[in-house]
Amino acid sequence: MSHKASEKKIPKGVFLVFNQMVHPLNKSVTSLGRSADNNLVIQGEGISRLHAEIRYDYDEFTIYDMDSTNGIFINERPVKKYDLKSGTLFYLANIALVFVRDDAKVTDSLEMDTGELK
Repeated sequence: MSHKASEKKIPKGVFLVFNQMVHPLNKSVTSLGRSADNNLVIQGEGISRLHAEIRYDYDEFTIYDMDSTNGIFINERPVKKYDLKSGTLFYLANIALVFVRDDAKVTDSLEMDTGELK
């Protein structure tokens, strides 16, 4: 049985929650934006065609701003790169998302309102 060093096993139970929907993260790179060729398409005012990427590396999930027009915000501060922890609330432009990683406490409270697209 051989394993390639470049293969990354993505842990189960990792997802984004937005607009009251759960979106599993099961790729080493997940693209987010309004363009249809993104892994997660987010239609909303201020969302760039390729707004952000979430990358899995060294057992960490990190979000990167892909030179979007309206940025990524965590705690009302703009960020270009941020290591996500379970329960992190962040915004792409004005769209709220929550990162969850195998956390029963967080998943049990998914009724949190992350807003709706209008």
